[in-house]
Amino acid sequence: SQPEELHGFANWEHPSYIDWTLLLELLKKLKNREKITITHRDQIHLNESSTEVLIPKDIILVEGYLLLFHPQVRQLLNYSIFLDASDTVRVHRRTKLKDSTYIEHVLLP
Repeated sequence: SQPEELHGFANWEHPSYIDWTLLLELLKKLKNREKITITHRDQIHLNESSTEVLIPKDIILVEGYLLLFHPQVRQLLNYSIFLDASDTVRVHRRTKLKDSTYIEHVLLP
């Protein structure tokens, strides 16, 4: 889906950007020990992507700062761990691959 706009910029950080239906489908398949194919988008060149086949294992780690936002996703998880990081670390991680204008208007307005 297309992200909401904030100050004229596509807000890729908003939960509406995530394809929750697809994520739920893939997580359910992994829990049922089915292999899945995922797409990786290049964070610098957004039009470039690659695919990877994931084979389910006994332990599956899923990470993302919006992961716990969706109730149905939370219900699929056996455990969740929230790592608290300092403001400095969070800002560095969220901005290291972003354009300065996007950072100024969307990430850190």
